[in-house]
Amino acid sequence: MKNKRNIGDSTIFTVIDLFMKKIKVKTDVLTTNFVDIKTGEIIETTQEVKNHKIVVDSKRDFVMLSFAVVGLLDGLDKTSIKVLIYCSLNAGYNSNIVNLTKPMCTEITKEFNINYQTIKNSIGKLSKKKILIRLGSGTYRVNPRYFWKGQTAEKLKTMRYILDVECPNC
Repeated sequence: MKNKRNIGDSTIFTVIDLFMKKIKVKTDVLTTNFVDIKTGEIIETTQEVKNHKIVVDSKRDFVMLSFAVVGLLDGLDKTSIKVLIYCSLNAGYNSNIVNLTKPMCTEITKEFNINYQTIKNSIGKLSKKKILIRLGSGTYRVNPRYFWKGQTAEKLKTMRYILDVECPNC
């Protein structure tokens, strides 16, 4: 006859992957011993290893901010600053593109409890100052000279493209 006895062991360690995500890895080891009831001898041992990965922190949640933006913020009202921060945090990774269509502006109005027309006026102010670069109807790029969400190498490529094509006067 066999009697089954489980012995569990857990370890947790942290890994940073290629995308700069901080990942907690929990490893559970379950050891099963099959014991002969008469002699007490271990007849067979099996081990089962399970890894559980949990993303704890990601660089995609951060935005690079240039000191050049400090001078621009002086001339902006509170609403424009809120819209700018919203755009920076919600811009596309490695593109800085943000859609400010009516549904998105409505979301901003709900989040900050600000009138829709005030949001549109703020977008106009930011666009006039070239902090937001208008790409099309409701589509803007947050000027990477001031804010950037993505890898530094991509920022340089995007800056060259902007200065050559999208906004030579930025």
